[in-house]
Amino acid sequence: MGRLVIAATILALSIYSGISYAEKLVIADGGETFLPENSLPDLLSTISDGVTHIQVELVMTADDQVVALSDVILNTITDVAHVFPERVRDDGNFYAVDFTYDELQTLRLKPQSARPLETTAVRYPLPHFHIPSLADILGLLRIMEAEGSISVTLVAEIKKSWFHQQEGKDTSRATIEILDRFGFTAPKDELFIASYDPEELQRIHDTLFPTTGIKTKLLQLIGSNDGRETLRLERGRWISYNYDWMATKFGLKAVSAYADAIGLPPETFVDETGSAKQPHYLEDARLLGLQIFVYPIDHLLQELVGYADTAEELVNHFLFSLDLDGLLTSRTNLFRTVLANRSKEQVSTDDQAQSIEQLIENMQNFGKQADNPLQKLIPYNPSPITN
Repeated sequence: MGRLVIAATILALSIYSGISYAEKLVIADGGETFLPENSLPDLLSTISDGVTHIQVELVMTADDQVVALSDVILNTITDVAHVFPERVRDDGNFYAVDFTYDELQTLRLKPQSARPLETTAVRYPLPHFHIPSLADILGLLRIMEAEGSISVTLVAEIKKSWFHQQEGKDTSRATIEILDRFGFTAPKDELFIASYDPEELQRIHDTLFPTTGIKTKLLQLIGSNDGRETLRLERGRWISYNYDWMATKFGLKAVSAYADAIGLPPETFVDETGSAKQPHYLEDARLLGLQIFVYPIDHLLQELVGYADTAEELVNHFLFSLDLDGLLTSRTNLFRTVLANRSKEQVSTDDQAQSIEQLIENMQNFGKQADNPLQKLIPYNPSPITN
């Protein structure tokens, strides 16, 4: 009996140690390659590496096209100052919304790292990395799906809705119209619409979805209270949005009324030791049916933190100890390798669990035999001795 209890205990621990691996997601947010972020070559390179979840950031042009750019400002990501020096605003910046789609196509996206291109540039002219439209990206994904090569989940982030509204642009409505054109119309489709602006996501859920007949998943990104992703005009001044209300139980319930998932920076819910600041917050989010992603996380690989200084420790802490659903990162290959290694360990554990299950079954069968003696005794009838 004691051996049976020990075997059952080992089996339970083995099964528990491998729980939930398949549910953990690594979402690429650009920056993995030296190619320009959000460009089609960067997207193709990321997909060819086996990444199945990719984030793209969306802004609008002067002629109401939706394009993939990491910011509404073009200064640092294109050669706009060289091509259109006269189009600078009074604040010294060049904005995508001031240019038509065709004008943007004349700009070169800058690579994220110039180092791999330095040797090539000496001998050969560099390619013209264009700014892609959302339609370009969705069309590419549909072609790849039709060929059966891969299915990719897209996280489409609406950048700085407050800025576009000030410019008379409705990025969300334009994005939804394009999604409809390419058949991304239901929660089952491989797509999230994401935003740091809760009021914009509520508008999408309460107004745009009902009027267009479209409903995709929504991801509420939660930023810092001194950030620039979401601003509000108060008393003639633009001030950063305060996300503190989302850290309350009431706020979380309000978010769950329109969003399917939340993305939080790690500092929001863990302290410098890695302990949860609000232990019940994650439990409440799960009870409300929200998926939980940690973002951004890459800076923790460079910083000295008390609970993790390697990718393995970060994965173990956030995805398994805290049981979050996934992470957004520019180091997708690194984190996917960690999860793949953990998966191999799980396969080994599963094989061990099956062996233990067989052991338990054999012990149970042996016990049944011991509990059921023969119903009929065989009489002893020795043969007579003959000479």
